Amino acid sequence: MSDEIIQTKNNRNRTNKAKQAEKQKKLGFSTIEIRLGEPTYKKLEEIYKNQQGVTINRDHKDINALSQVISYCINKVYEKLYLKNSKAKLPNILPANTKDSQEFFDLYQAVKFLNDSKDVKNNADIKKIMLEYEFSSPNDYLTSGHRRTNLWSTTEIDDLLDVEILNESIDSLNKKNG
Repeated sequence: MSDEIIQTKNNRNRTNKAKQAEKQKKLGFSTIEIRLGEPTYKKLEEIYKNQQGVTINRDHKDINALSQVISYCINKVYEKLYLKNSKAKLPNILPANTKDSQEFFDLYQAVKFLNDSKDVKNNADIKKIMLEYEFSSPNDYLTSGHRRTNLWSTTEIDDLLDVEILNESIDSLNKKNG
């Protein structure tokens, strides 16, 4: 492969990563760097395989999938240590333990961040942003199992923000795909 082709691919990769980072930031997802010892990493591999259905690739990690697994771990610990001991200051949201339920929980996290943002005025604005970034709608996960219909409604946004309905949906997806 010529140096010119390699340079073009590298530039394209940098551009795509920058766009992805901008999108994640706009939706309230923080980027962090972590380091894990080998025993902890092996536990992460086991949880990853159980939730994502594939083995983690140590050389080329799927950062989105890895983020979902770490999110699950944090939510599970929060549930066990804080909610059970009445120390919680945040809502009681079920941990999403499957790939689909975690993707659904990511929708909630993005919508919640946008809803709390001073830049977003109403559910129509949230709907517009979610459509702009081509997120599957919540109903795509709950009904058809198909992705990318992008038929968001303001009612779906209300339902995502209602902790009781959110938990029912996560529980259903956990059972369906677990």
